[in-house]
Amino acid sequence: MREPQTLDTPELETERLLLRRFNPADEDDIYRYCRDPEVARLTSWDPHRSIDDTRRFLDWALTRYEEGTGGPWAMVLHETGMVVGAFGLTVVWPHLRGEVGYWLGRPLWRQGLTTEAGQAILRYAFHDLELNRVEARCEAENAASERVMQKLGMSYEGLMRQQIFVKGVFRDMKLYAQLRSEWRGGSPR
Repeated sequence: MREPQTLDTPELETERLLLRRFNPADEDDIYRYCRDPEVARLTSWDPHRSIDDTRRFLDWALTRYEEGTGGPWAMVLHETGMVVGAFGLTVVWPHLRGEVGYWLGRPLWRQGLTTEAGQAILRYAFHDLELNRVEARCEAENAASERVMQKLGMSYEGLMRQQIFVKGVFRDMKLYAQLRSEWRGGSPR
């Protein structure tokens, strides 16, 4: 096992997606989807009210890349070259544990793109980074996100009652995880 000093965000390729670092030229694509209240509804962030909100997100992501703390991947659709979502991986090195999170533009929901991206991220996490565990959480009523976790082969570990305070209320979160010993090389169960 290794403990890198920095966490890279390398380009990853899937059948329909290029997963790459965000860059300032992506702001229009990001704003198009992140201003949608339905995309943000079951996330910890508010819909982007202006392009300035999107620029703040991009500044945050670019800083993470520069600091080597691992920033989110832009989900770029091969077919159009447009950014359609994001997939992040946060690593707690002393414990060889990661946590993933994601969002996808509403017109692309229910097409398997988030699962496809997640398979590539899990492959990177378990194979390249040699993590032992990857977790994911979603608000209790977020059935679509929960289904992605299940399709990725993650196991339900429990309900964390009032685990986060977001948008003025305490929210219950469902916790899913997968261990390296359970990972099947990116093949969902």
